[in-house]
Amino acid sequence: MDSGIELSSYILKKFLELSVFDEVLIDKEIYVKNAEYSEKKAEFSIEKDGKLYDFSIEFAIPSDEKKLFDLIQEQPGLKKRLSLNDLNPAFFDAIEYMGFPLLPVDDSQINIKTDIQDVKSAYVAVCNYLSDDIAEDNSVVFILNGINLDKLQSAFTKKQSEDVGIEGVHSCGELPPVVLSKLDTEELFQFVDKNPLFFKGKDFKFNLMTLYETVEDDFSSLAFNNNLAVLRNTDFYFYNENNELRVFISPHTNFSFYLKSRGSLFRYKVKMMAVPVKKEGEIIFEEKQGLDIEADVVLEYFLNFSEFVDVPAVSHSSKFLNYIALVVKEAVKNCYFKPFVNYENENIFNIKYELLYANDEIENLVSFIVDFMPETIAFNKENNTLKNKNFAVELLNKYLDFCLWKFISIKAAKLKPNPVLLYFVKKQNYKVMKGSNNVASALSTWFDSIGILKYQYRPLIRVEKITESEFFLNIDIVDTKDTNTPVVNIKDVFDNEYFENRKKIISEISAQVYILSKQFERLSFVLYAKTPAKINLQELFYLIQECSSPWAKAGIEIIIPKDLKNIVRPKILLQTKLNKDVDFSTLFSRTSQISLDDIMNFSYKVALGDTIITPEEFMALSEKAEGLINYRDKYVILRPSEISSLIKQLKKPLHTKMNSLQLLHSALSQTIDDVEVDYDELFRKALVDMINPEETDIPKTLNGELRKYQVNGFKWLYSNTKKHFGCCIADDMGLGKTIQVLSLLLKYKEENKPKTPSIVVVPTTLIGNWQKECEKFAPSLKVCIYHGLDRKLDMKADLIITSYAIVRMDLEVLSKHEYPFVIIDEAQNIKNPQTAQSVAVKTLKGGAYVAMTGTPIENRLSELWSIFDFLNRGYLGTLGEFHSSYSVPIEREKDVDTANRLKKVTSPFLMRRLKTDKSIIGDLPEKLVLDDYCNLTKEQAVLYEKTLSNTMNSIKSSSGITRKGNILKLITSLKQICNHPAHFTKEKHFTSESSGKAQMTMEILGNIVDNNEKVLLFTQYREMGEILQQIIAKELNQEASFFHGSLSRIKREELISDFQQNDDRKIMILSLKAGGTGLNLTAAANVIHYDLWWNPAVENQATDRTYRIGQTRNVMVHRLITIGTFEEKIDDILKSKQKLLDMSLFEGEQNITELTDKEIMEIFSLRI
Repeated sequence: MDSGIELSSYILKKFLELSVFDEVLIDKEIYVKNAEYSEKKAEFSIEKDGKLYDFSIEFAIPSDEKKLFDLIQEQPGLKKRLSLNDLNPAFFDAIEYMGFPLLPVDDSQINIKTDIQDVKSAYVAVCNYLSDDIAEDNSVVFILNGINLDKLQSAFTKKQSEDVGIEGVHSCGELPPVVLSKLDTEELFQFVDKNPLFFKGKDFKFNLMTLYETVEDDFSSLAFNNNLAVLRNTDFYFYNENNELRVFISPHTNFSFYLKSRGSLFRYKVKMMAVPVKKEGEIIFEEKQGLDIEADVVLEYFLNFSEFVDVPAVSHSSKFLNYIALVVKEAVKNCYFKPFVNYENENIFNIKYELLYANDEIENLVSFIVDFMPETIAFNKENNTLKNKNFAVELLNKYLDFCLWKFISIKAAKLKPNPVLLYFVKKQNYKVMKGSNNVASALSTWFDSIGILKYQYRPLIRVEKITESEFFLNIDIVDTKDTNTPVVNIKDVFDNEYFENRKKIISEISAQVYILSKQFERLSFVLYAKTPAKINLQELFYLIQECSSPWAKAGIEIIIPKDLKNIVRPKILLQTKLNKDVDFSTLFSRTSQISLDDIMNFSYKVALGDTIITPEEFMALSEKAEGLINYRDKYVILRPSEISSLIKQLKKPLHTKMNSLQLLHSALSQTIDDVEVDYDELFRKALVDMINPEETDIPKTLNGELRKYQVNGFKWLYSNTKKHFGCCIADDMGLGKTIQVLSLLLKYKEENKPKTPSIVVVPTTLIGNWQKECEKFAPSLKVCIYHGLDRKLDMKADLIITSYAIVRMDLEVLSKHEYPFVIIDEAQNIKNPQTAQSVAVKTLKGGAYVAMTGTPIENRLSELWSIFDFLNRGYLGTLGEFHSSYSVPIEREKDVDTANRLKKVTSPFLMRRLKTDKSIIGDLPEKLVLDDYCNLTKEQAVLYEKTLSNTMNSIKSSSGITRKGNILKLITSLKQICNHPAHFTKEKHFTSESSGKAQMTMEILGNIVDNNEKVLLFTQYREMGEILQQIIAKELNQEASFFHGSLSRIKREELISDFQQNDDRKIMILSLKAGGTGLNLTAAANVIHYDLWWNPAVENQATDRTYRIGQTRNVMVHRLITIGTFEEKIDDILKSKQKLLDMSLFEGEQNITELTDKEIMEIFSLRI
């Protein structure tokens, strides 16, 4: 309701409560033509049947102007409302409660005189007119009480300067860093009305937020940081003259050079002045020669410094101004400012900007600045006395105002001023306009609502139960800075004039309650009357429903009685009973079509919390009441719109025809057609039996041992796929998803002897990995690699391994067949359902579908839908249905209940275990070593073959030292090619796409960063480290540290400390020689060996940088090996300990130089 209408209704009600009026038939054909108000008298001219009549009311309400003045003077909230002509019903109630009514309380306080016969009808017409007038112009009620409103208001309009309390003592030896977190402008303006009073239809809020947003976008990019020459041995002295802040600079030589560099922009003159100096511990005033200049010139000079200059020759005053300028720029950049009304005199005001004390960060910096202020930096020229420490805060605000107006002048073109924006972006004076339309006061109050979080003392709103339908509303006070200070009631502070910080508490609480009362008017009464206000159930409902959430964001808590904390809403409940003759074994069969009417009986109920009532009982209840009601010891919300929707739903026929997947989704979500379902015990048992994995043995042909959690994963995969349900295994990286899926394929082969192969689709970089894993764990599986230019599809194989790109290109060939299993690895590759790749993969026909991924959701819930669309098409509905049922409620509205429902319906078909899970940690080795096989790219393969051919010719035609040199050259060249073509060619522009190793490294690093973990990345070559550093920065937007042998000892220590302690530093690259020994880097739980050292001891030493005492997590080690190259051959030799290069002798590359040409070709030839 509009505040004016609300007040008018309130006043009319007060007049009509008098016994002069009773419930009689009122003549509505009586009109008030005009009214005149004089001291204690209201005179009206009224019309009836074309005739005019006089009607007057004389008021005899006891009034005491001095008493009222004292009462309001004590109450900042009352004072503010009075000065703004913004009285509300709570104002009148409170004044009356305190023994000073402004409206008549009985018949004796009014005397009616009129020449019309129908007095009662005329009285109603007159009271209606009078109520509207008082609501429009609050001064009318004071005239009728014989009180001089102008006299009252004149005492309350001028802005009073506030003392800034200085708390805490800081050491000036070490300056705190000038860092502030960015303020959220939406939160700053959360309690700000669209417009101040008297400015309807202007949208002040939008325009002021435009300024804040421009500061956010553009301030950092301005050229304020020119880093001018430092002024050495120069002191600055501030003083006021003719209401202008000026600075005396002595010695002036250095600053004069700065002024001259600015051309004729500034005028300056050298003169003598007595300024404060400290000698032998005492402050004396001494004549000095220097420059006398406007303060703004000095302020602009120090804005040019981007960092603090701390050298002995720089004076304390210069350091102070340097530091305060840095704080000002940081504050403006992060929106720690607000406008305020500055009074030039009683009749003129303008808009300036001041610091917004939004949090402890800024308050701590201000407190330090006060402490850091030199004693002699500011003085009173008229009497040669020092200014106190409050000058530091005054200067800070002056500096911030200067800086912001400087920014506004630079951005004038972007801030195209309209009549409203002019208030904030154009320096000009305005008239105060005293009386009922006090624009200055209205703006000041409006500005006060910006950043309400700044206050130290906050109201705590407390609700106490009187009866089931009546409550007391009270205000307590909380000190947010000192949590040990007990909570006190507002009355205790107001009534005790010796209460500590009483003035500040009253001021801050009054300002906040004034803002909050715009949402909940009854709070004003508690503040003014200093006593609890009675509220009813509907008012309490509004307080909880509309106010609690936004107030909580401002740090204002509402405490309500316990039995009101679980207010319930009615919801429809569908109770079901399963027919006893239902065949449970086929209930959830993938092939079945079901009519719910055939398998169960339904009945609608309405749930009020845990109380269940019939639809008839609910309809009877909704006809009698609405809003918040008490029903059967529960508080229930009944909204007309919700009641209508529920009744409509009760009459709507159920959609009872569905397939088994839809039934399963309904069972797990416990909903049918968005109605909650209460299934009976028989149905729940059938559901549990379907979900629980069945027992089965590990396949005998598995060449390896499954850990306990892997056994569980295998059984879950087996059980779901046996029932023809697709499933997604989403274990954390390194937990062995591949071996669990291979176990499933082996089990299927042992039991079914399939006639056609299964197919696994993987990123190209993982083809080699899958091939190796099959050779290692499932050698009995015949594998067909369907990839490369000469690819052939072997339908007699057990498993076809191909890539996403090949599926897209060869879909016509691959889609002709049906596969026992269609498996996709790194399933996030089909996260976008509209891409050709996703459509192609989903075209493949299979008996069951399996997805593997460490990140089932990267950005949006639609990615999960796409994976399930592959696994169990239709289970989560269409994409549109999923969007409205899940994506919107979860992503936009942060609906926890919907998120839990999605988890329920997906959990039977999605298994995710993390390395950090307690059930997993104990089952993992302390150090898990993974061999990650990478493919050469085409570019790498061509370089490899060409380099091998050319260098082998040189090796064959040489002998002795030359031959050894050529072999070492070959090793280095091929290592570089396997690392990245740019490592070999020295190309300056590169990406991960050119190297199989780099591609896999980016995938591994991406997962590690997403899991908020750290990693050490080892390489033998500094050049490769620099390449990786650049690729990581470009493709992962991560700044990787690089620890190498050329760094100084101090720089090394800095890098180690930063990596160990800085949570944002996720990746450290280390050259193997520099970082392989002697370091303790336990912050990382992951290690990647980019290029392997040919001595396992050296490799282990590097790994032990993180796997050592102090490491509290399992360490995951990735060894990157390029498949089909000498790297794979050397690794096989190391592992099998072949006699060709015995482990005890194989200490590096030198041994290979002793091999024959044939042996070298055997090791280095490319096998792809």
